[in-house]
Amino acid sequence: MKTVLISLFSNVPYWNTPDSFLKRLKKQFPDYIFLKSEGKKDYLEKLRRSDILCTWRVKREDIPNNIKQIVFCGAGVPNNFKCKDFEGIEIIKFPGINTISVSEYIIGIVFLLFKKYDHFIENKKRLWEARKEIIPETIQGKIVTILGVGHIGLKVAEHLQSFGMTVYGTKRTAIDTPFIKKIYHPAEMYEPLPKSDLVISTLPFNETTRRSIGEKEFFSIKKGGYFINVSRGGILREEALIKALKEKYLAAAALDVFQMEPLPDDSPLLKVKNLILTPHIAGAFATFWDTLYEYLVGML
Repeated sequence: MKTVLISLFSNVPYWNTPDSFLKRLKKQFPDYIFLKSEGKKDYLEKLRRSDILCTWRVKREDIPNNIKQIVFCGAGVPNNFKCKDFEGIEIIKFPGINTISVSEYIIGIVFLLFKKYDHFIENKKRLWEARKEIIPETIQGKIVTILGVGHIGLKVAEHLQSFGMTVYGTKRTAIDTPFIKKIYHPAEMYEPLPKSDLVISTLPFNETTRRSIGEKEFFSIKKGGYFINVSRGGILREEALIKALKEKYLAAAALDVFQMEPLPDDSPLLKVKNLILTPHIAGAFATFWDTLYEYLVGML
């Protein structure tokens, strides 16, 4: 009989494991023992009695030899995760679990950037003066490159193509993909970037992509273009993005993920103009626990 530790807790109430979620799992799998960690206090003790850990994040030094599987209950792995540190442990994640939520977030941000709604929100006390200074752009006819086309990237490509954008993408397996005019190998990204009005990162986080988007990449994008990152903060060199924005090479950018989360109060990102920041919410949606239950049923 395997023991599963559900260690999903947060300072945001919604992201703490509901009792109803645990009851459903126990009913579905009577041959498993399910434990719930309420926080750091009981986490380590229950880890020592478990075979499988379901979590948001993990520290290698906390993991005892009895753990055989670590399940990250999201589409990818956290910023600080290195597979080589967890040899002998099966790592499971759920690509596609938040595809709809993240793709809808991206579409919202695309409209925000091109239509410049944020400027009018910030200037609501001087709307007519702002109207003289701010000129919205059309989305139709623009070119976008999606870095790391997976479940989310493909869904975004479908939406953006329907709005009249030409979509390029990067992927390690360069096969014909619907909604995308051409797929490039990651090493060939510098071909579509100079003609891209918008670049969206949905890259998976691993040793290859860690801090892979930096000054060379930002300054290869078409001047006056936009950048969005919804993958992991660890793929980005934030200082390079700050430079591209401060020098007005990029018109604006949006980040939902950061190298350090929560974002420190003294982060230089908070002082940059034309940078939209959201607190890692692209993948959040109201029916998450029902969806996660279905994914765990499929896994167990």
